[in-house]
Amino acid sequence: MKEVITRGKPEYNVEIIKTDKKRGLMQVSGTIEIPDGQTLNIFVTGCADSNFYITGDHFDVFIELEAYEDPVIDFSTKDYQFELRLKENETKGGQSALGFGLKRIFGSKNGLGNIFDKDQRGLMASTWNSISENEVYDIRYAYDKYLKSRPNLKLYDLTDEMKSFAYKPRISIIMPVYNTDQRWFDKCIESIKSQIYSDWELCIADANSTSEFIPQYLKWLQNNDARIKVAYNAGKGDVRACNAALAMATGEFVFKMAPTDVIRADAICLVVKTLNEHPDVDLIYSDEDQIDENDKTTYPDFKGGWAPELLYSGNYIGNLSAFRKSIVDEIGGYSINFEKAYEYDFVLRFTEKTDRVEHIPEVIYSKRIIGNYADYLEEERKNLAVAGVNALTMSISNRGIDARADYDVDTNMCVLNIKPLPENTKFTVLLYGGGKPSVKFPKNAQVMNINNVSCEEINKAYSSVNGEFVIIWDTGVHISSYEDFLIMAAWAAQPGVGMVGPKLYDSNVCYSAGLAFSYEKVRSNIGHGEFDTIGYKGKYHCMTDVSAVSSKCMVLSRKAFDSITPLDGKISSYTGVEMGLNLMSKGYRSISVAIQAQMKAPMRQPGNDTEIKYLQQKWGGDLVDKYYSDVFENDGTYKIKY
Repeated sequence: MKEVITRGKPEYNVEIIKTDKKRGLMQVSGTIEIPDGQTLNIFVTGCADSNFYITGDHFDVFIELEAYEDPVIDFSTKDYQFELRLKENETKGGQSALGFGLKRIFGSKNGLGNIFDKDQRGLMASTWNSISENEVYDIRYAYDKYLKSRPNLKLYDLTDEMKSFAYKPRISIIMPVYNTDQRWFDKCIESIKSQIYSDWELCIADANSTSEFIPQYLKWLQNNDARIKVAYNAGKGDVRACNAALAMATGEFVFKMAPTDVIRADAICLVVKTLNEHPDVDLIYSDEDQIDENDKTTYPDFKGGWAPELLYSGNYIGNLSAFRKSIVDEIGGYSINFEKAYEYDFVLRFTEKTDRVEHIPEVIYSKRIIGNYADYLEEERKNLAVAGVNALTMSISNRGIDARADYDVDTNMCVLNIKPLPENTKFTVLLYGGGKPSVKFPKNAQVMNINNVSCEEINKAYSSVNGEFVIIWDTGVHISSYEDFLIMAAWAAQPGVGMVGPKLYDSNVCYSAGLAFSYEKVRSNIGHGEFDTIGYKGKYHCMTDVSAVSSKCMVLSRKAFDSITPLDGKISSYTGVEMGLNLMSKGYRSISVAIQAQMKAPMRQPGNDTEIKYLQQKWGGDLVDKYYSDVFENDGTYKIKY
């Protein structure tokens, strides 16, 4: 439902009003044209709880309903006030449904009393009586509920744990600065000085700021804490400033921090804890979120374990990222050639040297978004589309991958178009499903029909397999061309890759972008029937590492296939899970590539309780997914549980 009401100033556009009866939630969204220099305030009464988010002129209000109250949303600026009363109405059929009525519109001294006439009020009230009954899900609201459900951080427990650390290295923070506002700078410095791990140093480099405040503030910081070092007039741009800061760093590990951002009090402690648990690690990264100018948390980024192929889509490891200083020196720090995507280029070059990477599954870094979030995203897209693609092109050349880097406007990510293997590549194709394959294979292919995709059937065929690559394929999955298999095989041929699969769709519905493991359900299809969406961080479209791919369509190198076969003959409903777990135990990883295959029937979660219990007993703790954060619901939809 959409209705635009225009008369006078400001202009109101209430775009979406929907309710989620299952959760007792209501969402109201829209835009208000705010007079220049004024701040929009939102206040909600008559509800159990509420959250609101304002980005420019756009607002979203989330309301937790109480049965005995009618929620009221009050919008106000210095000069204007506008009130919406949301009340319960009776439908024509006599069944109760949540409806919306405009109870009153009024103004302050300069007010809104005559902005809407009588006919417009009636139109608004009648329009709002119709509700879109829907699941109300917004990641900002879900994240806020998640944070409220978390236990309070007990720093004293970590302080005691630090006493047992055998390895207590110095950690260097490098920080480029240019005309930073004091209110953000103060909060950033405060978060660093609040660290419970004390052996850190802060290396600040000024990128030729024109503000008189910056050099004075930096001198004050330097004089008041011996751990703070400053390089003045380090040169124009973040790259020169970062390298000047690196030149002062004496720590064994370094991480970059913006002077507008903040870190959690235990951030450096968790880095050092990880170093004690994994002494040979060279790179550690964490989860992160964003904060606005009012310190309100938004848009979390919950990451999975080290995913080399996902890195080809963009700098997914983000912040906080601690790098071993000796390797940083080896690669020559940051490159001036990629100013617009220098951090992405830096991570790519660093990971050319090492794959010893660990992930801290905690939000310990908050990136501040100043100004309009949409403008920030647009700038990020421009940088990735040009400088990011150039950095990726150089990196894949260094890695020996025969591919072309490009940019995907739908996902706002980089994409690698790998060169397909030659057409004479010999495949063994294990077909099941009883239908006619959508692709015709060349004469040198070995095509074998199996009754189903159980481990027992695959074992029966194993002794006859003679191809360089093995395809397991349900003929109900439509592959658009033979080249798709040659592309998947090219990825399966990469070092360390076990099996490769496409994204499985039915029209615009994503049914599987890989498999996510959990001890409770064993596996879920990533996507799980979501309509017309690219998924969390583009995961339904971009190439990404996954714990396994669906056995409806997969490609394996012969070496990987031989390493796990024969398979466990007791498994028939969870063959993909069994294969994925075996491959991981052998040191292989699985990839869901950016190829979309169409299905004729939706996928359903098997309900074989006997096999679930068997797999739980057999694999135990290995049934925790490496790439799909346990913060999310275990249904494969990337929705935060709380």
